[in-house]
Amino acid sequence: MSRIKKSATTALFLLAFISAGLTASGASENNDGLTVITTTSIITDVVKNIAGDHITVKGLIPQGGNPHNYQPTPREMAMVEKADLLLVSGLGLEEALLDSLKNVSKGKVVEVSSRIEPLAFEEEGEHHDLEDHDDEADHDEGDDHHHDQDPHTWTSLLNVLTWTEVISDALSELDPANRTAYQANAENYRKKLLDLDSRAREILSAIDEKDRKLVSDHSLFGYFARDYGFEDFGALVPSFSTNGEVSAKDFSRLIEEVNEYQIKAVFIGNTAGDSIKKLGAVLVEESDHPVELLTIMTGSLAAPGETGDTYLGYFEYNVNQIAKGLRSEN
Repeated sequence: MSRIKKSATTALFLLAFISAGLTASGASENNDGLTVITTTSIITDVVKNIAGDHITVKGLIPQGGNPHNYQPTPREMAMVEKADLLLVSGLGLEEALLDSLKNVSKGKVVEVSSRIEPLAFEEEGEHHDLEDHDDEADHDEGDDHHHDQDPHTWTSLLNVLTWTEVISDALSELDPANRTAYQANAENYRKKLLDLDSRAREILSAIDEKDRKLVSDHSLFGYFARDYGFEDFGALVPSFSTNGEVSAKDFSRLIEEVNEYQIKAVFIGNTAGDSIKKLGAVLVEESDHPVELLTIMTGSLAAPGETGDTYLGYFEYNVNQIAKGLRSEN
Protein backbone atom coordinates (compact mmCIF):
# COMPACT_ATOMS: atom_id res chain seq x y z
CA MET A 1 0.00 0.00 0.00
CA SER A 2 2.81 2.39 0.82
CA ARG A 3 4.26 1.83 -2.65
CA ILE A 4 0.86 2.51 -4.21
CA LYS A 5 0.43 5.65 -2.12
CA LYS A 6 3.91 6.78 -3.07
CA SER A 7 3.20 6.18 -6.78
CA ALA A 8 -0.10 8.03 -6.53
CA THR A 9 1.54 10.94 -4.76
CA THR A 10 4.28 11.07 -7.40
CA ALA A 11 1.70 10.96 -10.20
CA LEU A 12 -0.31 13.78 -8.64
CA PHE A 13 2.84 15.84 -8.21
CA LEU A 14 3.85 15.32 -11.84
CA LEU A 15 0.33 16.14 -13.03
CA ALA A 16 0.32 19.35 -11.00
CA PHE A 17 3.78 20.25 -12.32
CA ILE A 18 2.80 19.62 -15.94
CA SER A 19 -0.46 21.56 -15.53
CA ALA A 20 1.39 24.48 -14.00
CA GLY A 21 3.91 24.37 -16.82
CA LEU A 22 1.18 24.35 -19.45
CA THR A 23 -0.58 27.25 -17.77
CA ALA A 24 2.61 29.24 -17.60
CA SER A 25 3.41 28.42 -21.22
CA GLY A 26 -0.07 29.39 -22.34
CA ALA A 27 0.15 32.69 -20.49
CA SER A 28 3.49 33.43 -22.12
CA GLU A 29 2.35 32.56 -25.65
CA ASN A 30 -1.16 33.97 -25.58
CA ASN A 31 -0.83 36.66 -22.92
CA ASP A 32 -3.72 35.52 -20.74
CA GLY A 33 -5.90 34.69 -23.72
CA LEU A 34 -5.69 37.83 -25.86
CA THR A 35 -7.06 37.04 -29.32
CA VAL A 36 -6.71 38.97 -32.56
CA ILE A 37 -9.00 38.18 -35.50
CA THR A 38 -7.91 39.02 -39.03
CA THR A 39 -9.91 38.92 -42.25
CA THR A 40 -7.68 37.75 -45.13
CA SER A 41 -4.99 35.09 -45.00
CA ILE A 42 -2.52 37.75 -46.17
CA ILE A 43 -3.16 39.94 -43.13
CA THR A 44 -3.08 36.85 -40.91
CA ASP A 45 0.42 35.94 -42.06
CA VAL A 46 1.80 39.46 -41.61
CA VAL A 47 0.24 39.78 -38.15
CA LYS A 48 1.64 36.42 -37.03
CA ASN A 49 5.13 37.56 -38.02
CA ILE A 50 4.75 40.59 -35.75
CA ALA A 51 2.76 39.03 -32.90
CA GLY A 52 5.05 36.05 -32.48
CA ASP A 53 3.91 33.80 -29.64
CA HIS A 54 2.48 36.56 -27.47
CA ILE A 55 -1.05 36.73 -28.88
CA THR A 56 -3.36 34.21 -30.52
CA VAL A 57 -4.04 35.20 -34.14
CA LYS A 58 -6.98 33.68 -36.02
CA GLY A 59 -7.95 34.33 -39.63
CA LEU A 60 -11.53 34.40 -40.89
CA ILE A 61 -11.35 34.00 -44.66
CA PRO A 62 -9.77 30.64 -45.56
CA GLN A 63 -7.11 30.15 -48.22
CA GLY A 64 -8.79 30.52 -51.61
CA GLY A 65 -11.61 32.65 -50.23
CA ASN A 66 -12.50 35.85 -52.05
CA PRO A 67 -12.48 38.84 -49.65
CA HIS A 68 -14.82 40.80 -51.93
CA ASN A 69 -17.75 38.45 -51.37
CA TYR A 70 -16.93 36.24 -48.38
CA GLN A 71 -19.76 35.80 -45.88
CA PRO A 72 -18.97 34.80 -42.28
CA THR A 73 -20.53 31.76 -40.68
CA PRO A 74 -22.39 32.04 -37.34
CA ARG A 75 -19.41 30.38 -35.66
CA GLU A 76 -17.05 32.98 -37.14
CA MET A 77 -19.34 35.79 -36.03
CA ALA A 78 -19.21 34.42 -32.50
CA MET A 79 -15.42 34.24 -32.72
CA VAL A 80 -15.25 37.90 -33.74
CA GLU A 81 -17.57 38.88 -30.91
CA LYS A 82 -15.17 37.39 -28.35
CA ALA A 83 -11.99 38.81 -29.91
CA ASP A 84 -9.94 41.58 -28.32
CA LEU A 85 -8.97 43.13 -31.66
CA LEU A 86 -10.21 42.87 -35.24
CA LEU A 87 -7.73 43.70 -38.02
CA VAL A 88 -9.19 44.30 -41.48
CA SER A 89 -7.71 45.51 -44.75
CA GLY A 90 -10.24 48.29 -45.31
CA LEU A 91 -10.90 50.61 -48.27
CA GLY A 92 -13.98 48.54 -49.09
CA LEU A 93 -12.11 45.27 -49.71
CA GLU A 94 -14.25 43.19 -47.36
CA GLU A 95 -17.43 44.73 -48.76
CA ALA A 96 -19.70 41.78 -48.00
CA LEU A 97 -18.14 41.12 -44.63
CA LEU A 98 -17.15 44.28 -42.83
CA ASP A 99 -20.52 45.69 -41.78
CA SER A 100 -21.44 42.40 -40.13
CA LEU A 101 -18.11 42.17 -38.34
CA LYS A 102 -18.15 45.74 -37.06
CA ASN A 103 -21.65 45.22 -35.68
CA VAL A 104 -20.66 42.20 -33.58
CA SER A 105 -17.09 43.08 -32.64
CA LYS A 106 -16.73 44.20 -29.03
CA GLY A 107 -13.00 44.82 -29.41
CA LYS A 108 -11.28 47.57 -31.35
CA VAL A 109 -11.46 47.44 -35.16
CA VAL A 110 -8.32 48.60 -37.00
CA GLU A 111 -7.88 48.94 -40.76
CA VAL A 112 -4.30 48.01 -41.65
CA SER A 113 -4.50 50.19 -44.79
CA SER A 114 -5.62 53.27 -42.84
CA ARG A 115 -2.29 55.12 -43.26
CA ILE A 116 -1.99 54.45 -46.99
CA GLU A 117 -3.00 57.05 -49.58
CA PRO A 118 -5.34 55.06 -51.83
CA LEU A 119 -5.19 55.15 -55.60
CA ALA A 120 -8.36 56.30 -57.32
CA PHE A 121 -10.07 54.42 -60.13
CA GLU A 122 -9.69 57.29 -62.59
CA GLU A 123 -5.91 57.05 -62.29
CA GLU A 124 -5.99 53.77 -64.16
CA GLY A 125 -6.20 53.24 -67.90
CA GLU A 126 -4.20 56.28 -68.99
CA HIS A 127 -4.09 54.85 -72.52
CA HIS A 128 -7.82 55.62 -72.95
CA ASP A 129 -8.82 58.89 -74.59
CA LEU A 130 -10.79 61.66 -72.89
CA GLU A 131 -14.13 60.40 -74.18
CA ASP A 132 -13.48 56.99 -72.66
CA HIS A 133 -12.70 58.57 -69.30
CA ASP A 134 -15.96 60.52 -69.42
CA ASP A 135 -17.87 57.30 -70.07
CA GLU A 136 -16.21 55.66 -67.08
CA ALA A 137 -16.94 58.63 -64.84
CA ASP A 138 -20.62 58.49 -65.79
CA HIS A 139 -20.68 54.76 -65.16
CA ASP A 140 -19.13 55.10 -61.69
CA GLU A 141 -21.31 58.01 -60.58
CA GLY A 142 -23.37 57.00 -57.59
CA ASP A 143 -21.15 54.04 -56.69
CA ASP A 144 -20.11 53.61 -53.08
CA HIS A 145 -17.18 55.84 -52.10
CA HIS A 146 -14.89 52.88 -51.46
CA HIS A 147 -15.46 51.53 -54.96
CA ASP A 148 -13.49 54.53 -56.27
CA GLN A 149 -10.46 53.59 -54.16
CA ASP A 150 -8.09 50.72 -54.86
CA PRO A 151 -8.23 48.37 -51.84
CA HIS A 152 -5.45 46.04 -53.07
CA THR A 153 -2.80 47.74 -50.97
CA TRP A 154 -0.81 44.54 -50.34
CA THR A 155 0.23 44.37 -54.03
CA SER A 156 2.87 46.91 -52.94
CA LEU A 157 5.63 45.84 -50.58
CA LEU A 158 6.01 49.51 -49.65
CA ASN A 159 2.39 49.56 -48.52
CA VAL A 160 2.91 46.45 -46.41
CA LEU A 161 5.83 48.25 -44.77
CA THR A 162 3.18 50.72 -43.61
CA TRP A 163 0.95 47.83 -42.53
CA THR A 164 3.68 46.67 -40.16
CA GLU A 165 3.63 50.03 -38.38
CA VAL A 166 -0.16 49.97 -38.00
CA ILE A 167 -0.14 46.37 -36.78
CA SER A 168 2.75 46.89 -34.36
CA ASP A 169 1.03 49.95 -32.88
CA ALA A 170 -2.30 48.13 -32.56
CA LEU A 171 -0.74 45.11 -30.83
CA SER A 172 1.30 47.35 -28.54
CA GLU A 173 -1.81 49.24 -27.50
CA LEU A 174 -3.60 45.96 -26.81
CA ASP A 175 -0.63 44.41 -24.99
CA PRO A 176 1.77 47.14 -23.76
CA ALA A 177 3.89 44.66 -21.81
CA ASN A 178 5.18 43.16 -25.06
CA ARG A 179 5.55 46.41 -27.01
CA THR A 180 9.32 45.94 -27.42
CA ALA A 181 8.84 42.46 -28.88
CA TYR A 182 6.25 43.67 -31.39
CA GLN A 183 8.46 46.53 -32.49
CA ALA A 184 11.46 44.22 -32.91
CA ASN A 185 9.44 41.65 -34.84
CA ALA A 186 8.05 44.37 -37.10
CA GLU A 187 11.55 45.66 -37.80
CA ASN A 188 12.80 42.17 -38.67
CA TYR A 189 9.86 41.66 -41.02
CA ARG A 190 10.46 45.03 -42.68
CA LYS A 191 14.00 43.92 -43.52
CA LYS A 192 12.57 40.85 -45.26
CA LEU A 193 10.16 43.03 -47.23
CA LEU A 194 12.97 45.30 -48.39
CA ASP A 195 15.13 42.32 -49.38
CA LEU A 196 12.24 40.95 -51.44
CA ASP A 197 11.72 44.35 -53.05
CA SER A 198 15.34 44.30 -54.26
CA ARG A 199 14.92 40.79 -55.72
CA ALA A 200 11.66 41.78 -57.39
CA ARG A 201 13.27 44.75 -59.12
CA GLU A 202 16.06 42.54 -60.42
CA ILE A 203 13.63 39.92 -61.77
CA LEU A 204 11.35 42.49 -63.40
CA SER A 205 14.24 44.31 -65.06
CA ALA A 206 14.13 41.64 -67.80
CA ILE A 207 10.83 43.09 -69.11
CA ASP A 208 11.07 45.66 -71.91
CA GLU A 209 9.44 49.05 -71.45
CA LYS A 210 6.95 48.41 -74.27
CA ASP A 211 5.76 45.20 -72.60
CA ARG A 212 5.16 46.69 -69.14
CA LYS A 213 1.38 46.63 -69.49
CA LEU A 214 -0.61 44.57 -67.00
CA VAL A 215 -4.00 43.06 -67.82
CA SER A 216 -5.75 41.18 -65.03
CA ASP A 217 -9.10 39.68 -64.06
CA HIS A 218 -10.11 42.88 -62.20
CA SER A 219 -8.36 46.17 -61.50
CA LEU A 220 -5.81 45.21 -58.87
CA PHE A 221 -2.32 46.10 -60.13
CA GLY A 222 -2.33 49.84 -59.44
CA TYR A 223 0.10 49.89 -56.51
CA PHE A 224 2.35 47.24 -58.04
CA ALA A 225 2.45 49.17 -61.33
CA ARG A 226 3.30 52.39 -59.50
CA ASP A 227 6.18 50.79 -57.60
CA TYR A 228 7.80 48.89 -60.46
CA GLY A 229 7.24 51.06 -63.52
CA PHE A 230 4.31 49.25 -65.15
CA GLU A 231 0.96 50.41 -66.50
CA ASP A 232 -2.18 48.95 -64.98
CA PHE A 233 -3.45 48.63 -68.53
CA GLY A 234 -6.82 46.93 -68.26
CA ALA A 235 -9.00 44.28 -66.68
CA LEU A 236 -11.63 41.76 -67.70
CA VAL A 237 -13.85 43.33 -65.04
CA PRO A 238 -13.05 47.08 -65.02
CA SER A 239 -13.62 47.47 -61.29
CA PHE A 240 -11.68 47.26 -58.04
CA SER A 241 -14.05 44.44 -57.07
CA THR A 242 -14.66 41.07 -58.69
CA ASN A 243 -18.32 41.84 -57.97
CA GLY A 244 -18.19 44.62 -60.58
CA GLU A 245 -19.98 44.45 -63.90
CA VAL A 246 -18.52 44.28 -67.39
CA SER A 247 -20.35 45.56 -70.45
CA ALA A 248 -19.99 44.24 -73.99
CA LYS A 249 -18.55 47.64 -74.93
CA ASP A 250 -15.88 47.46 -72.22
CA PHE A 251 -14.91 43.93 -73.16
CA SER A 252 -14.75 44.65 -76.89
CA ARG A 253 -12.57 47.67 -76.25
CA LEU A 254 -10.23 45.60 -74.08
CA ILE A 255 -9.83 43.01 -76.87
CA GLU A 256 -9.07 45.79 -79.36
CA GLU A 257 -6.41 47.26 -77.09
CA VAL A 258 -4.87 43.87 -76.30
CA ASN A 259 -4.48 43.42 -80.06
CA GLU A 260 -3.29 46.97 -80.71
CA TYR A 261 -0.57 46.83 -78.07
CA GLN A 262 0.21 43.12 -78.59
CA ILE A 263 -0.31 42.27 -74.93
CA LYS A 264 1.46 39.00 -74.19
CA ALA A 265 -0.35 37.75 -71.09
CA VAL A 266 -3.49 38.15 -69.01
CA PHE A 267 -3.22 37.42 -65.29
CA ILE A 268 -6.12 35.65 -63.58
CA GLY A 269 -6.33 35.67 -59.78
CA ASN A 270 -6.48 32.50 -57.72
CA THR A 271 -9.78 33.65 -56.20
CA ALA A 272 -11.45 34.51 -59.53
CA GLY A 273 -14.77 32.83 -60.27
CA ASP A 274 -15.59 30.67 -63.28
CA SER A 275 -17.35 33.49 -65.12
CA ILE A 276 -14.20 35.62 -65.03
CA LYS A 277 -12.06 32.69 -66.17
CA LYS A 278 -14.42 32.19 -69.12
CA LEU A 279 -13.99 35.85 -70.08
CA GLY A 280 -10.25 35.28 -70.11
CA ALA A 281 -10.66 32.29 -72.43
CA VAL A 282 -12.83 34.34 -74.79
CA LEU A 283 -10.24 37.13 -74.88
CA VAL A 284 -7.54 34.63 -75.86
CA GLU A 285 -9.76 33.24 -78.64
CA GLU A 286 -10.53 36.71 -80.00
CA SER A 287 -6.93 37.93 -79.95
CA ASP A 288 -5.01 38.16 -83.22
CA HIS A 289 -1.77 37.00 -81.58
CA PRO A 290 -0.78 34.49 -78.87
CA VAL A 291 -1.93 35.58 -75.41
CA GLU A 292 -1.09 33.48 -72.38
CA LEU A 293 -3.43 33.13 -69.41
CA LEU A 294 -1.36 32.96 -66.23
CA THR A 295 -2.49 32.45 -62.65
CA ILE A 296 -1.46 34.95 -60.01
CA MET A 297 -2.39 35.19 -56.36
CA THR A 298 -4.75 37.98 -55.46
CA GLY A 299 -6.88 38.03 -52.31
CA SER A 300 -5.58 34.86 -50.71
CA LEU A 301 -2.41 32.96 -49.92
CA ALA A 302 -1.93 29.41 -51.17
CA ALA A 303 -2.82 26.41 -49.04
CA PRO A 304 -0.27 25.48 -46.34
CA GLY A 305 2.74 23.70 -47.82
CA GLU A 306 2.21 25.10 -51.32
CA THR A 307 4.16 27.84 -53.06
CA GLY A 308 2.81 31.17 -51.88
CA ASP A 309 1.55 30.07 -48.47
CA THR A 310 3.20 33.12 -46.89
CA TYR A 311 2.91 36.74 -47.97
CA LEU A 312 6.58 36.87 -48.97
CA GLY A 313 6.17 33.70 -51.03
CA TYR A 314 2.91 35.01 -52.50
CA PHE A 315 4.54 38.22 -53.70
CA GLU A 316 7.59 36.49 -55.16
CA TYR A 317 5.35 34.01 -56.98
CA ASN A 318 3.44 36.88 -58.60
CA VAL A 319 6.66 38.64 -59.61
CA ASN A 320 7.90 35.46 -61.28
CA GLN A 321 4.58 34.94 -63.07
CA ILE A 322 4.60 38.51 -64.39
CA ALA A 323 8.19 38.11 -65.57
CA LYS A 324 7.30 34.79 -67.20
CA GLY A 325 4.40 36.32 -69.09
CA LEU A 326 5.95 39.60 -70.20
CA ARG A 327 9.72 39.27 -70.49
CA SER A 328 11.32 39.79 -73.87
CA GLU A 329 11.99 36.19 -74.90
CA ASN A 330 8.24 35.43 -74.83
